[in-house]
Amino acid sequence: MRPLLLERMAELDGRARENPLIVEVGYQNIWKRIRTVARKAGIAENMHPHMLRHTAATVMLEQGENIRIIQTFLGHESIQTTARYAQVRDGRVKSAVGKL
Repeated sequence: MRPLLLERMAELDGRARENPLIVEVGYQNIWKRIRTVARKAGIAENMHPHMLRHTAATVMLEQGENIRIIQTFLGHESIQTTARYAQVRDGRVKSAVGKL
């Protein structure tokens, strides 16, 4: 993880220990909330936070966002990782990467 994110997580963890009203935000808690919302929405698929990243990247790309912006948004070092990650079925990612 990025140093700033790790620093922020440590800060929040410390505050959560001091104040019981602050809810711990962790991958497992987020995953549980996503699954709960998905079930209430009638989505049978086992939803998880990583699926939201894929969806966000795909939607951004389909709406014409520059793949370099998406790469930065996702924190990828390699544009090839972003191209695989977005999972656009019609080949727009490969086309965008090919233009670089």
